[in-house]
Amino acid sequence: MSTQDKLQKAAQLFQKGALEQAEALYREIVQQDPGESQAHYALGVIAHKRGLSHDALVHLHQAVALQPRHAQFHRATAGVYMALDAFAQAADHYAQAADINPTDAGGIYKLGIARAQAGQHAQALATFSRVLQLSRNHVEAHVASGNTLAMMQQFREAVAAYDQALRLDGANGAVWMRKGVALQHLGEHAAALQAFQHAMAQPSMDQTRRAEAAFHCANACYELQAYTQALGLYEQAMQNGYLAPELVVNLSVVLVCLHRQQDAIGLLEDFFAFTHRHTAAGHAQAGRGPQWHGGNVSAQMMANAFGARGLALQELGHAQAALHDYEEAAKWDPGSADACFNQGQMLRKLGRYGEAAAAYDRTLALQLDYPYAPGYRAHALRLMCQWEALGESHQALLEQVRAGQAAAAPFLFLSESGSAPDQLACARRFAMDKYPQGMPLWRGEAYAHSRIRVAYLSADLYDHATAYLMAELFERHDRSRFELYAFSYGPQQASPMRERLMRGFEHFKEVAHLTDQQMAEQLRACEIDILVDLKGYTADGRPGVLALRPAPVQVSYLGYPGTLGVEYVDYILGDAVVTPFEHAAYYTEKIVQLPGSYQVNDRQRAVAPETPSRAAAGLPAEGFVFCCFNNNYKITPGVFDIWMRLLARVEGSVLWLLQDNDEAAANLRKEAAARGLDPTRLVFAARMGLPEHLARQRLADLFLDTLPYNAHTTCSDALWVGLPVLTCLGHSFAGRVAASLLRAADMPELICEDLAAYEARALQLATHPEELRGLRTRLEQGRLGCALFDTDRFRRGLEQAFQVMHARQRDGMAPEAFRVPA
Repeated sequence: MSTQDKLQKAAQLFQKGALEQAEALYREIVQQDPGESQAHYALGVIAHKRGLSHDALVHLHQAVALQPRHAQFHRATAGVYMALDAFAQAADHYAQAADINPTDAGGIYKLGIARAQAGQHAQALATFSRVLQLSRNHVEAHVASGNTLAMMQQFREAVAAYDQALRLDGANGAVWMRKGVALQHLGEHAAALQAFQHAMAQPSMDQTRRAEAAFHCANACYELQAYTQALGLYEQAMQNGYLAPELVVNLSVVLVCLHRQQDAIGLLEDFFAFTHRHTAAGHAQAGRGPQWHGGNVSAQMMANAFGARGLALQELGHAQAALHDYEEAAKWDPGSADACFNQGQMLRKLGRYGEAAAAYDRTLALQLDYPYAPGYRAHALRLMCQWEALGESHQALLEQVRAGQAAAAPFLFLSESGSAPDQLACARRFAMDKYPQGMPLWRGEAYAHSRIRVAYLSADLYDHATAYLMAELFERHDRSRFELYAFSYGPQQASPMRERLMRGFEHFKEVAHLTDQQMAEQLRACEIDILVDLKGYTADGRPGVLALRPAPVQVSYLGYPGTLGVEYVDYILGDAVVTPFEHAAYYTEKIVQLPGSYQVNDRQRAVAPETPSRAAAGLPAEGFVFCCFNNNYKITPGVFDIWMRLLARVEGSVLWLLQDNDEAAANLRKEAAARGLDPTRLVFAARMGLPEHLARQRLADLFLDTLPYNAHTTCSDALWVGLPVLTCLGHSFAGRVAASLLRAADMPELICEDLAAYEARALQLATHPEELRGLRTRLEQGRLGCALFDTDRFRRGLEQAFQVMHARQRDGMAPEAFRVPA
């Protein structure tokens, strides 16, 4: 039998699947004729089919050496290299095949795939372009171009390539999936959701792929804050067998967002129990972790899981347990800026400010532009009065905010800058990141209520400073004209104040368990006419509720002293001092100036009947007592310099301060010593119940205010017990509050226009006791008759403001600034 006959017979055997017989015949051929390239090629193909890659390459290389211009030999060699993940070598052989046959679109497409796999992305794109020049409707080339562009992080171009593929094959679920993933990378989550929904709808998608699409749909819903829909889709993905670790972690985060923290913790504890059973060596095996329903649990995923449980514990108020989980997350992923930042947040919550500042430093070392970390770092240092450590970072923080960067949370920024334009820039950026405007729930419907429905939204309807100011107002509202709702999402602590507040409303709704969406839907269902937010950007605020526009008129009041920087809040309640109309450009809300002061006060505020002795309060028996019971973070080096000069010039005087924390007290004493003062002339008052705290303030002679962040409730507390407060008028809401209160208390002579006048006035009062005594007598005698403490007068002004707002809205008029006449 001739060689040609043997080749023909061997080929027939190969086609029939008789590989052993075919191989034997091919070997016989190459023994007789080692230069028979076709036999070497066939032996290489058979070896490859059997998984014998080394033998396959020996024969295929021999075939290529014998016939280097044979395209099929190169393609077969490339195929073996592809199976070995040796993509560069595969690309080399596919390239030679393409040179031999430059019109073979299929072969050139394989070259592009090899180049993409080898990381030769630019060359791969050029190769796919070459395929499309040969075959415009080559769907796979469009898809491969999209995949390569995605690997290059060019997601916009990737979407365009996927769209070209879908134009040719709109039923390709896998391409819809890839388009969705690219859109997620672009942050276009609504469009991504649509793409994943298209993928799920394709008949070509089997159950496994459809479950994966449901998982991606859920991720998009989470990003869109549609948490209920996300939950349903995650559950659908699980029911269809998609049980990857990412799903477990993401589902737990959604449960937290739905205020189902215990469910999230239970899910994650099951996850940890599983991984513990399969990972004997703990962190040592992090990189090759256990299998979770077919998915490898990586170190990153373990870090994410601990982070998710930390978030659940944080939401439940278990700061120490949350800190432990965030520390575990950092162990699994030492390069995680998120884990470091979360540690900082919990350390700050626990009052461990030095450790918190160090955690923020680690965060910024890992990610220089980590959102809002610079502001939290600065605040941690201010809480300890560790001014030296702020260094040049304070100016850098101001510049970052002015440049529109996510550098500081607005409430913390109030103590960094007294500039109203800076505060507006800070609030705008924060709102854009955290509370973008959602789909409005109120869409212009007209309500026909016999009374105006007013809802107060707050987390502070318990023993809290806000409640101490507002309780009597709630009781005095005119029920013939206003129907009062409380939407309370704070602690449900039983106390006389809590019971009083609950009696003060016709409708008291506990909504802490609701999401922002659910809370907004309930407000809309109640057909609230005017929604008054008492929190803003202070701790536990829920501006996300307002972002859904559940009410026709939305108002910011009391809690946050500044603009929220959003278009969905119509008005801010202020007065002629805190919100002069010439500052309107610094507010996105329309200014409403109430008569007197913007701050309401409760005339039933209790003061303990007994005033403690100076010795019991830690004060010297003799000497002038300057005091400031503001939070220590409000104290700035410039104001402290003035205070120390006053102590130096007023013999025997002391400065009585609130003791926020041991570090602040130690640092302030150190700063006093650095200015040549005996540190013992700083006396620190421990926190105590409000009635007792108010009573001990009678021992002080003069309250010295801070700037740029004034005394607020602490100022009205002092005035209520007859303690004069000296302030300096600032340039923003937070720095003008004490001036507003003093004007309403008929004490304008205690308002200074600048710090030089403030220092001179303080010295004048400290060295002229008869003048100070006269002010004190006037304050005590006029207390109940002044506007500041006339709750009913305030109530009438506020209700008049509500009526104007309601009438404008009812008549189809846009919100506008106005002043309520006295």
